[in-house]
Amino acid sequence: MDFRFTPEEEAFQKEVREFLDKEVTKEVIHEHKSGESLGPHSRALLRKMGEADLLASAWPKEYGGRGLSPVTRFILSEEMSYHAAPYPLTFVEVAGPGIRHYGTEEQKKEFLGRIANGELEFATAYTEPNAGSDVAALKVRAVDSGDKFIINGQKVFNSHAHCADYMWLAVRTDLTVSKHKGISLFILDMKTPGITIRPMYTFAGVRTNEVFFDDVEIPKSCLVGELNHGWDYMMGALNYERGGTVGDLQAGFDELLKYVAEAKREGKLYCDEDWLSEELAQLATELRIGGWLIYRLAYMQDTEKPVTYEASLGKLYASEIRLHLYNVAIQSIGLHGQLRDWSKYVPMDTSMLTEFLDSPRWCIVAGTSEIQRNIMATRGLKLPTK
Repeated sequence: MDFRFTPEEEAFQKEVREFLDKEVTKEVIHEHKSGESLGPHSRALLRKMGEADLLASAWPKEYGGRGLSPVTRFILSEEMSYHAAPYPLTFVEVAGPGIRHYGTEEQKKEFLGRIANGELEFATAYTEPNAGSDVAALKVRAVDSGDKFIINGQKVFNSHAHCADYMWLAVRTDLTVSKHKGISLFILDMKTPGITIRPMYTFAGVRTNEVFFDDVEIPKSCLVGELNHGWDYMMGALNYERGGTVGDLQAGFDELLKYVAEAKREGKLYCDEDWLSEELAQLATELRIGGWLIYRLAYMQDTEKPVTYEASLGKLYASEIRLHLYNVAIQSIGLHGQLRDWSKYVPMDTSMLTEFLDSPRWCIVAGTSEIQRNIMATRGLKLPTK
C-alpha cells in the first residue's frame, strides 16, 4: 500500500479544504451539531458543493461525477467531518451507487444528476423494531397489486426521514423463501400518502424517527434491481456506509489538545499531568491508526481488491476511538464538562458533553460493534460460525 496521495488526490483535498474553510458557516455547524439532521443552511451548502462538482468525485462523468479515484470520496468524508459539515452519506454512498449499479436507465436519469448536484436527500430504511442487527428478519410487507406494490409496516431509527425527499426502503416481497432471499429495495417518495413519521430522541438529544406505512402505494417503476434480490444490494451498500471516518474525532482531539495546553489547575497545566499526557499520546496513536484503516479500505476499492471484513474493522475502530476520546475530554474538563452550551462556564467546545453522551450510539448505528466483530471473526479470521 502506498501511503501517499496522488497529485490528483492532493489537489482534490486542497480544493475541498479551501471550499469548506470558506463555506462552512456557524449556522451550518449549529445545524450539524444540533442533532436534528439537515436544515436549510446545510442543504444550501450541499447544493453549493454539488455545483462545484465536489460531492460525487468518484462517480463516472456520465453520471455527474468527476471520474476520480475512490480515495477522493474518503478525502471528502474526512474533510467534511473535520469541518463539522453534513456529509451526505445516504444519498452519495448508499442510494447513489445502488442506483448506478442496479437501477434502470430511467432511474439513473431521474436521480443521479440531482444526487451529484446536492439537490436530494435520502433516508435509509432497513431497521425495524424486531429486526436490528438481524436486518434480514425485517417484516415490512410490499404486496404486488398490478402496476404497484402496497406497503404496510413500521421502520425505526430512520435518522433523516423527517427531512428526506426519498427513502431507500427495504421490504419483504416474498414469504415463501428464506429470509435473505425475499427482500426487495425501493425508492419511495416521502410525499406519498400513508407515511407517518414520529420523532424519537436519544439521551444526547439526537433526533431519529420511527416511520409507519399504512397502505402506501409505490409504483413498480420504483423497484431497484431485481425483485427479491435486495439483500445482495444492501450488503454491497453497507461496505460503503461502514467505511467510517475519524475527521470529526481529529477535530475533537485538536480542540482538547488546545484546551489542556492552556488550562491550569492549581497553577499547573492540565497537559503536565501524567495520566493525561499518556491518554493524549494513546489517542494520537489511535487516530493515526484509524485514519490508515479507513484509507486502506479506499485503497482496496481503488485497486478493485475484494472487501470482506475491512469496512467492519474501520467502523469498529472509529467507534472505539470515539468512546475513548470523549471520555478523556470530559475527565479533563472536570465538573464543568457536565454543563450545557447555554452556560457561560462551559470551558471549551460546547458540543463536548453532547459528543460524550452521543458516543455510545456510534457503536450501534450501521451495525453494532458486536456484529462488526462477528464479521471480522468469520470473514477475516475464518472462524466457524457455530
